[in-house]
Amino acid sequence: MRGSPEPTAILVVGWFPAADEPSAGRFVADQVEALQATRRIRPWVVSFENAALRGQAWLRTDQEAAVTATTSRAVRAISPFQAAGAGGPSGIPVARLAVAAGTTGSAEHDHRAIHRSAAIEPLVERPDLPDWRLVHAHVGYPEGVAAAVAAQRLSLPLVVTEHATFVESFLADPGIRARYVETMLGAARVIAVSRMLATELEGAIPALAGRVVVIPNTVAVDDFQPAPRSERVPDELLWVGYRKEIKGIESLLRAFRIVRETRPAATLRLIGRSATSADETGWLRLAAELGIADAVRFEPPADRAGVVAAMRRASCFVHASTRETFGVVAVEALASGLPIVATDSGGVTEVLGDTPDSLGTLVPTSDPAAFAAAVIRTLERLETFDPDTLHRYAKARFGSIAVAGQIATLYDEVLEEVDQAGGSTRGPATTPVVAPSSPAAPGSGRIILAAFLRTELDRALERFPAWVLRDVEIATSGPALPGRSEAVRAPAGSDERLATLVEWGAPKTGTTGRFLRRIRRGSQLLARIAGNQRAAGGLIAELTRTLAFAIERGSDGAPPLLVCLSGIDYLVAAPLIAAGDALPAPGGLRWLADRQADRRTADRAISGGGSPA
Repeated sequence: MRGSPEPTAILVVGWFPAADEPSAGRFVADQVEALQATRRIRPWVVSFENAALRGQAWLRTDQEAAVTATTSRAVRAISPFQAAGAGGPSGIPVARLAVAAGTTGSAEHDHRAIHRSAAIEPLVERPDLPDWRLVHAHVGYPEGVAAAVAAQRLSLPLVVTEHATFVESFLADPGIRARYVETMLGAARVIAVSRMLATELEGAIPALAGRVVVIPNTVAVDDFQPAPRSERVPDELLWVGYRKEIKGIESLLRAFRIVRETRPAATLRLIGRSATSADETGWLRLAAELGIADAVRFEPPADRAGVVAAMRRASCFVHASTRETFGVVAVEALASGLPIVATDSGGVTEVLGDTPDSLGTLVPTSDPAAFAAAVIRTLERLETFDPDTLHRYAKARFGSIAVAGQIATLYDEVLEEVDQAGGSTRGPATTPVVAPSSPAAPGSGRIILAAFLRTELDRALERFPAWVLRDVEIATSGPALPGRSEAVRAPAGSDERLATLVEWGAPKTGTTGRFLRRIRRGSQLLARIAGNQRAAGGLIAELTRTLAFAIERGSDGAPPLLVCLSGIDYLVAAPLIAAGDALPAPGGLRWLADRQADRRTADRAISGGGSPA
């Protein structure tokens, strides 16, 4: 790679920002963008997109088969890569591959790795691949397992970066642990994003001792610039992330109640999303019970520009996690000139370094009183924090130039070792690898979204920008869609029948309720299953006819591109795809959003307009 006239192409497998989740996998996006900026590396990204499996075991098995077969067919027919993702940096080709999400008889505890491996296999078998020299996985499981499959098939070295906060949980499962250990020991290099995580990995897998390299996450610190204190909102606290228990949300809210007793004008913004609507309702209820609902704003996820704006106006950043392997948002806050009040959670502790008081305050985890006291002290001494000094600190340790250089050098070492050992079956690129500006599936140009589970469609309509479904036809069930009079709907009542079908007998975690009571009835359960199978066959056939009507309604003789939302939709679409009536997309709505963004960018470039956002 050193001295090479062309950048070295690599395949990156991991989480990646999407149109509906602009913060998901942001650390991967920032790293590949920084690597590309070195002009030594040309990254291509594969990210996986879940198609949820619903209902009884036999129904989930049928859905799994449909998702796997459809993704394989789509990836073999068209290139799944878009010139850039809708939520990621420009100029980074990204492919989102649909994977079955859920357990089946053939894929129980290990289903995530099994389904991702099945999705990536047809991609690496394509004859027109870029001349990748190395595969880099972000997280060892399940993405690392799929990346190892790709590396093995392509005879390429594998690098794994571990970020995950949940390593301990899957190492506790013997089957998953075996997969994880095999992947890590088979990698040419294992990178941990913090010393804390490296120590944990080496302790959990003794064979890794001395083999783990610590390289922090790349953070786009130049996107975050300090603002004058005069432009900041006094006593505004900011938090950014996923609203889940490990992030310390309950402790933070309780601490904020104490802060308000001393500083009644204080406000708290929480930018992000809860895992479920029930979780979100719980946080809202807690804020109301604590008497702080009027001063707390629960805001949806924001894109990079939105986070930048939020950090430029806040007075203090708060980070209350019980455990973190790194802490990207903490670095972004420092780069924005914000002092930080954080819990001693591991990764963020390392971010604040040996002198945390010069950057903010570090307090014990799960101690609302100590956290509140630290917030109050920090707000009282804001003038002691120089925003430019905080920014320089973040840039020196975590800026793209410093971190990307370390990773590019690591790639050099790995490829040199491969060459000395006899080399891989794939040679260095001799011409630049360039993604098509707007790869489009062959066909009529029509796009149809199959989304028969209305709860999933309604949730998607809330999360995705409206432009993603512009000029997209929809086949669904249930009541009329607001503003979509052209949508094709299944016969009345099919939405309720479908909801009953997928809910009855679906896996329930930690329950001894309705499903287990039915199990005790023995013969009644078997009869009910048989009845459900007959009902399912009729309902799926009915929905397939609805989708066939949507396809035929505007047909010009060429099959449309068909995007499926959930496992049920793949099952409904399977016979039409097999008959050649529709061309399947390699992924779901995230793949479609990337495609639509690419098209809009190309159209605006032609017309002299701006970006698709």
